[in-house]
Amino acid sequence: MKLRFLLAALLLLSCRQTFAALVGIHFAGVINQAEDSTLAVYKDPSAAWLLELQSKFQIGTAVSGNFYYDSEALPVSSDVEGGDTENVYPITSVDLSSNGFTGHANGGELSIIDGFYGNFDQYVVWADIDNDISSSGTIAPLYSAGLSIVDDTELLFSNGNLPLLPPDITLYPERHISLMFVKDVNNPDQGKFAINATLASLEVVAVPIPAALWLFGSGLCGLLLTGRRTLGFKFMKQVA
Repeated sequence: MKLRFLLAALLLLSCRQTFAALVGIHFAGVINQAEDSTLAVYKDPSAAWLLELQSKFQIGTAVSGNFYYDSEALPVSSDVEGGDTENVYPITSVDLSSNGFTGHANGGELSIIDGFYGNFDQYVVWADIDNDISSSGTIAPLYSAGLSIVDDTELLFSNGNLPLLPPDITLYPERHISLMFVKDVNNPDQGKFAINATLASLEVVAVPIPAALWLFGSGLCGLLLTGRRTLGFKFMKQVA
């Protein structure tokens, strides 16, 4: 019985540590630009997929979402132009929503660049079709999504390390959310629709616990309670 309780405690501790390291960031903004960026030879202004996107993502439409990363993950570092450093951290998932549209990616990258060409710092989130990106609510599929904060003063980051909290975006006027839809993911140049939104908020949010973990916890509690009832029954039998 002691072994059972020890194993249960270790499992619960492991789950707690896993989710304690996972950080969720909520972002939101308002569309300021939406345009057909298809190559001229392929342009078709009357295409159904294009007309739908133009109607759904108009100037002033709200865009929001969340991305999640492991705060204990180690970055992949590389040198960039100007002798500065880029640290790239893995993202576990990205979620998006806007006017009946939803998007999701099972991965992505968070890049922290301390200086670029020696002129500015960057905080960049990016996910695309290489990250198993999916979407619903539009004819055209989502091809890529991202957000960026650029600081010309080079004060955003001092060492390229991942901050425990997202930067205060009110200090940096150049901040964006970007979405790219395509007519065909296998031939993206034959139909593209680019959306740019002004990033209005960036803040930490609670990380949702998966339903599977709740089920696991419920089952574990049931196992422990069963074990306690069995002990009680044996004790009463011995006393009797």
